This record gives sequence, structure tokens and C-alpha cells, in this order.
Amino acid sequence: MTTGFSSLDFKLGLRMLVRYPGLTGVGGLAIAFAIWVGAGTFEVIHQLVFPKLPLEQGERIVGVKTLDRAAARSEIPTLHDFARWAAEARTVEEMGAFRHVERNLITGDGNGEPVEVAEVGAAAFRVARAAPLHGRPLVAEDEAPGAAPVVVLSHDLWRRRFGGDPGVVGREVRLGRSVHTVVGVMPEGYGFPVDQALWVPLHLDPLAAAAPGESPRVRVFGRLAPGATLEEARAEFAALGERMAADAPETHGQLRPRVLPYPRSILEVSTLSAVGVGSINLFLVMLLVLVCGNVALLTFARAATRERELVLRGALGATRGRIVGQLFAEALVLAALGAAVGLAAVEAGLEHAFTALRAASDFFPFWLRPRLSAVTVAYTVVLTVLAALVAGGLPGLKATRGLRAGLQRASAGGGGFRFGGVWTAVIVAQVAVTVAFPVFAYVLYDEIADLRNADAGFPDERYLSVRVEMDPFGADGAPLDPKGEAFRARYAAAVGRLAERFAAEPGVERVAFGESLPRLRHPDRWIEVEIPGAASKVERVTRAAVAPDFFAAFDAPVLAGRG
Repeated sequence: MTTGFSSLDFKLGLRMLVRYPGLTGVGGLAIAFAIWVGAGTFEVIHQLVFPKLPLEQGERIVGVKTLDRAAARSEIPTLHDFARWAAEARTVEEMGAFRHVERNLITGDGNGEPVEVAEVGAAAFRVARAAPLHGRPLVAEDEAPGAAPVVVLSHDLWRRRFGGDPGVVGREVRLGRSVHTVVGVMPEGYGFPVDQALWVPLHLDPLAAAAPGESPRVRVFGRLAPGATLEEARAEFAALGERMAADAPETHGQLRPRVLPYPRSILEVSTLSAVGVGSINLFLVMLLVLVCGNVALLTFARAATRERELVLRGALGATRGRIVGQLFAEALVLAALGAAVGLAAVEAGLEHAFTALRAASDFFPFWLRPRLSAVTVAYTVVLTVLAALVAGGLPGLKATRGLRAGLQRASAGGGGFRFGGVWTAVIVAQVAVTVAFPVFAYVLYDEIADLRNADAGFPDERYLSVRVEMDPFGADGAPLDPKGEAFRARYAAAVGRLAERFAAEPGVERVAFGESLPRLRHPDRWIEVEIPGAASKVERVTRAAVAPDFFAAFDAPVLAGRG
């Protein structure tokens, strides 16, 4: 069975779209929906599983983490580790470190807001190789002890808080209690190391990190040296890890450095997880086949109305392959139209999807962008051809089976196309799915409604909440240990003042503080319960640290003992 395509086939396909507007509308929208779901999900999965840094030679930027072999988990390295690696490594250059913190930004208008800040070494800007839009980046002199506090702004923050004013360079802003001078603005889309709004110098002296197990934790990055490969860097750091384990077996005996492509050091996706996430595409392809099965039934029904035309073409010498090719070309035109609509919907929907993901995450990498990639477009082309095969090729094979017998039936004035066993099974499957889908949708809707109407145990409509954090700095701007007595005393005093100010607001009846609110997610931990006369029992429970008046604020009586 031979076939071939010409421009006439596709022109005829366009004419058929106009001639059968019902099939065009229903079939095109169905395929567009399947393409929208399939291509959109593929784009998100592709960016997560195969991330790519939008920086110059971004594939040569690496991150270094440590693997705790005893616990079989990755850890963020310490400043001591970074200092040792930076001093001895040769396959990775321009090594730098950063910490992710949150600070209150207060501008000249007096308004403040919490913003994501990267305390980062100047090496970050050399590794990223991105020139500022205005001013300059951080430089090594900014990290020196006693250097004047400076800050670099992200493009989004610059537009939102400063109106895109290029004269912002040289202005002063407050981060917590410290006054910083703006020295630069980065270009749109830049967010290295992750997606911070501000960059300030990292004032941690690696040379002072003498105690291996006590120095602060920092994330480490660098760029592969010219000519060095990722495998060579891994081998060098493996040897370095063995030497560090020999030098400090009590803290580094089970720790080994791991060199990863930089995106993987931030969002680490295991091979098993990548396969699991990637397998979602199989279900989406099945959805496309199912949708196109519906379109195929419509196509077959349309072919039945063209029986005389197809039989006549066969009688005039057209091969079965030529006729099937024509029907496939018609379906390909329809599928291409649906794919175009589907891709347009993906382009519009990605912005909303990534905005929702960004809002749900405190650590959303800048390289995840709401843009269609060339890989997704190529994937869509494959889906389009598959859709045309199912919606046009299969009905064509069925409709052209026994053209000679069809000619005899047409001459006798009877017969016509009939559904066989396969098509009967397809119809039954379509009906089953059609019946099951409303039931599934109703159950899902009912569960969502139950969640929305769930009883919180207190009149939640009367409560407002706000998240409060405090910078770990003293009145003189010197850093404080968040676990130390000085910080705890300052924190307690600040909480007391806030409680008094909140309580003084009109309409406020009660004020309470806690790590987490009722009905929200709480961290868990293992506890051991002593049972008199029996063996102790280990349980996993959720927990929250709360103020003494927390239960009274929610009218929650203590059933036994006290709060």
C-alpha cells in the first residue's frame, strides 16, 4: 500500500474543514484541549527534570553539596567545607558561597515589606557573567570587614518599589536595622543564585571557620575551569573528601562532597523521581489518543457520507493507500489547527501556572520560566501527527476496507460502512468514560466542598493572621545567634510590644502567637511515651510552639491539666 502527499491534499483538507463546520469545531477543540494539557504539562516537567540555566555557558556552572553516607541524604555544606574546597580545588574556579535570608526592606517612603535576600560572595556575579543594567555588581572590596553596606536590586523590585528610576543608584535603603547604599540594578530575568530580590555581601570570613562541625552552613557554587569536565571535578572532589574525612573523622568521616550541575544542587531530582514524573506524559498521550478516538468516530461517520466518492475514486484507479493518505492529510490539517490553538493556550496558561507555583514556594528558581521551549514545540508536532493518525488514518483504513465490495453495494443501492468489533469496543469505551467522568467530577467536587466547609473547631471567619519574623541583629547592627539568649530576649520583648499594639487596635478582642495556626500543616517529630507498668511507646506526632494564651485566644478548653 503506497501513498504520497501533495499540496492538493492539504488544500482539500482545508476545504473539508469549511464544508463540515461541526466536525471542525468539535474535533478541533477536542484536539486543542488534549494538546494544551499534554504540551503544557510536558513543558513544566521538562523544565523540572532537564533544567537549563539562561546564563552564558550555564551548563558549566556547578553546585557542591555533601552526602551523608550514614544517613543517605544530601546536606548543605558548612563554611569550613567551602574554605577547604576553594583553597584546594583546581577543576572548579571562581567558587563562591551564599545564604538565603529574608529581611525587611524599608525605602524612603517609609513602607516596609519582607524580601528574599541573597547574602552572597562577589564571585556569584563573575560566575553568572551577567552585566548590571545600572551601576555595578558586588565586588570583593564589599566583602572586606568594615566595608560600607551596599545592596544590588533585582529588576522586578526596582520596577515595583522604585518605579524603574535609573537614578536609584546611590540611594539609601534599610534592610532591617542596617542602612545600605544601592550600587546596582540587575537586568530582567536575572536571579542567580536562585531568585532573590536583593543581593548583599556575604560577611563570613572563611579563614575564621576553623571548627569543622560548628561553622555556619552555606550553599556553594562555581564554574568548571577551562578544559575541565564534570566527571573530572567529581573525581577531584571525591579525593578531596577522602582527605577531609581522614583529617576530621569525627565530623567528616561519613561526609563526601558531590559536584552537581548547578540547578540540580538547588532542586535535586533523583533518577527514580525523574522517571516517575516523566511517566506522567504517558497518561497524557493516552488522553490524547482517547480524545482523538472520539474525533475518529466523527471522521468515520463523515467518511460514511462520502462512501460513493471513495468508491468512485477507487474505481478510477486510486489505491487504498492513496485514499487513506488523503483522509490522513485532512485529519492532519484539523490536528494542526487544534495544535495551534492548544499551543496558544499553553503560552497563555504557563504564566498563570508559574505564578501559582511561585506563590506556593519560598524557593522558586529563576531558570523556571513561563516560556515554550523548542523541545516542547517538537513534542507537540509529534502529538499532532499521532492525533492525525488516530483521527484520520485509522478511520481511513476502516472506511477503505473492501472498496471493490463497496462498489458492488453502491451499484446495488445497499450496504454502506458498518462498525466492526474494534470500533464497537471503542464506542463502548467512549460511553464508559463519558458515564464515569461525571461521577468522578462529582466525587472530586464533593471532596473539595467538604474541605471548604470543614469545621475548624472555632469561628475562623472572625480571625486574621499575619506572619512575623525578626532579623537576627542587635540594636548596634551586629549579628546575633538566633539560638542565643540575647536574641531570645530581644525577640520576646518585640513580641510583647506587638501584642500590646495589636490588642489596642479597635475591634481586636484577643491576640496570640504561635509557630503555626490550627488546621494548618505542623512539623512532626518522634516522641517516647512512658507507660507505667509497660514498655514505653514511640509515636510520631505533630507539634507547634505557642504562647501561653494561645488556647484561650481560640476558645479551646484544656480537657485535663493546664495549657
